[in-house]
Amino acid sequence: MSFRKWISERINQDRTIFLIYLLLIAIPMLRPIGLPLPIEEPTRKAYELLEKVPKGGVIVLVSDEGFPSWAELGPGEIAVYRHAFRKVRQDGCKVIMLTCYEIAGMILGERALSYVDLTGLKYGEDWVQLGYIPGYEAVLAAMMTDLKSIAPVDKFGTPTKDIPMLKNINSIDDYDFLYACTYTAMDVYIRQWGEKALAKGVPIVINMLSGTVPLAMPYYRAGTLTAYLNSVVAGAGYELLIGQPGMGAALMDAQSTAHILAIALIIFVQGLFILRLMGGRR
Repeated sequence: MSFRKWISERINQDRTIFLIYLLLIAIPMLRPIGLPLPIEEPTRKAYELLEKVPKGGVIVLVSDEGFPSWAELGPGEIAVYRHAFRKVRQDGCKVIMLTCYEIAGMILGERALSYVDLTGLKYGEDWVQLGYIPGYEAVLAAMMTDLKSIAPVDKFGTPTKDIPMLKNINSIDDYDFLYACTYTAMDVYIRQWGEKALAKGVPIVINMLSGTVPLAMPYYRAGTLTAYLNSVVAGAGYELLIGQPGMGAALMDAQSTAHILAIALIIFVQGLFILRLMGGRR
């Protein structure tokens, strides 16, 4: 059997191609390659805004994603959490966690938190988890003027008035960075935060699905939305910015190797077709 015939038979077997695809996707997922990844301008801006939060500043993290969206939003969520708590360690910043869309967001926010090294940090002094607060838009609006009115207790039932960190934190006047992770329409956050945050110079960063980015662009260009993270692509970029490649980088490596194989197969098959024509086969 000639080499050309052997190759032709193998390439015509779907299972061979599927097996190669499986390997090229699985290997980078298990051991990221670190392929070059361009970092989008909004992603870099989000990183810089969080990095510029002043010493002792207050960082608000709203986790409103759902389980189906974790693969896309999770990498960015984890990267932002890691960056935020790095600010806690380095600059004495304070982190407020809460969820107001559905309880899944609270669970996934805590999953993101599980990737953070909390050694040496004190709950109630360095960070607080307010848990799931039903009400969605009403909660987003109220937290701008009176946080304790919609969160009289934290997730564990401790009165917020008794939590040391929150004694002087209660409204937009006290926040320095607003972040939300959502798999629904992002304009809800702009509607309830935008005007007050813009007036106080507090940046708004939203981690969103790629499908909702077109909705965000008018707000971004107008400056109401200060920066945004575009799904897993931005998550991978943010991981590189904080120097901690993770799930996002692995997913992008897997996607890139799959695309490289697709291009290689197209070129290879076209080459075989040309060789057949040159050999007089139709």
